[in-house]
Amino acid sequence: MGTQSKHERVDEGGPAAPTATVRTRVLRGVMWSYGSLAGGRVLALATTAVLAHILLPRQFGLVAVALIFTTALDSLRDLGLNEALVVAPKAEYATQADTAFCTTVLIGIALALLVGALSPAVAGFFHQPQLFALLAVLGLNVPLRAAGLTHYALAQRRLDFRSRTLAELAEVVARGLVGVPLALLGLGPWSLVLGYLSGTLAWTILIWVLVTWRPSLHVRRSDLSVLLRFGRGVTIVGVIGGAMSYIDNFFVGRVLGAAALGVYSLGYRLPEMLIVDGFSAAGVVLFPAFARLNGPALRDAVLTTSRYAMLFGLPVAVLAITLAQPLVLALFGPRWRDAVPVIQLLSIGFAAGPLGQVIGAAFMATRRVDVMVKLAVPQGLLLLALVAVVVSHGIVAVAGCQAAVRVIVVAAGMVVSTRVLGLRTRELWSVTWPAMIAAGGMAAVIVPVERAIVSPWVALVTSVALGGTVYVGLAWLLARDAVSSLWTLARGARVPVG
Repeated sequence: MGTQSKHERVDEGGPAAPTATVRTRVLRGVMWSYGSLAGGRVLALATTAVLAHILLPRQFGLVAVALIFTTALDSLRDLGLNEALVVAPKAEYATQADTAFCTTVLIGIALALLVGALSPAVAGFFHQPQLFALLAVLGLNVPLRAAGLTHYALAQRRLDFRSRTLAELAEVVARGLVGVPLALLGLGPWSLVLGYLSGTLAWTILIWVLVTWRPSLHVRRSDLSVLLRFGRGVTIVGVIGGAMSYIDNFFVGRVLGAAALGVYSLGYRLPEMLIVDGFSAAGVVLFPAFARLNGPALRDAVLTTSRYAMLFGLPVAVLAITLAQPLVLALFGPRWRDAVPVIQLLSIGFAAGPLGQVIGAAFMATRRVDVMVKLAVPQGLLLLALVAVVVSHGIVAVAGCQAAVRVIVVAAGMVVSTRVLGLRTRELWSVTWPAMIAAGGMAAVIVPVERAIVSPWVALVTSVALGGTVYVGLAWLLARDAVSSLWTLARGARVPVG
């Protein structure tokens, strides 16, 4: 990447870049993010599988309870200041970056102190004395990550996804290298907590090494005001998104206990790793890229990337739905069998995510965060009400609520996008139906094969091989140009864009 000065090269390919060039860089960024993400997810899945064989569901559940509170506060870690840097004017982002960094680090320290102060009350509320120390130590994760958030945002601004994804890979590797040996030594839930902290430390160190911008530790009140105008909406959306991810854990842990929460959290983690994280990889590329476009160019980019996101994301969701049982038995063992319906239901809810991620990135790029807030608030309230009512019926009912709310909100987002972004329902359908038909054909092949084979590993390998072949074949027939472009990008060649 070469040495660069403090404020050098952050705006490569700025707003004046040609549409074709931006589109090619978007697709390359998505390919890079997905490629590196695949490696990271394999490592994370392997680590989770090993830990699932060592630790008990209750031990997973204890850490899941602690994560409820650290993640909720983590959504406040920078008040959206670093996201605001991505769309800041070129003449102003340099001083704004200093302000964002200093403010973010101070917020992180304050939140860590708040977590420590709350930990005795949280331990008492859940009747889990171990939570006192676990939560207090896990709270250190917030300032550790805060120290790298501005560097992470600057890499996103210039579409430098190599630096971001290498840091993310380092985080996953460090978690596994620390967590697994500690679990084998008998440290139980502490192996998960210390693994989290080690991963975040590795992420922060590497993002500082790769993104050589250095802060001047100078805060300007005027910059803070400008950043907060954009960031407050992002913060509200982030808080609600965090609540949606963990409000179910809160009720399950309180009503059903740590063991049930352990099973539920593992069931949530698998589709999250396979599906949600993949959608997020696309979103971080699309936000800064869409910010360089407007009018018809933005509309065209949204439709194009929706098509690619569906081609990538939908088959993964279908694999998680149809192969949940052999996945759980092969990777985690029979004591986690109750997680199977949780995985299936959540995968149905997450399957609509590719379109939601693309549309959300377009709303942010056009500074229509207000639209996201208007969608997120009823989403959070609806989930809270439903989970509170059904939690006594078990973790499957809670997973069903999560899935239903997510499908409803993505559908609402698509309707709103037709007004805000000028998209047409017919156009959205035209870019999604090839992936839907191809995924349906894949499912039709996988279901009878999986049911006919007793061995989980044999069922997995055979089903993925046959189903994948069918999916690629149907996708080639129905969306040959898109598949050809993806293959060309995967080989590192330039896609001809017109």
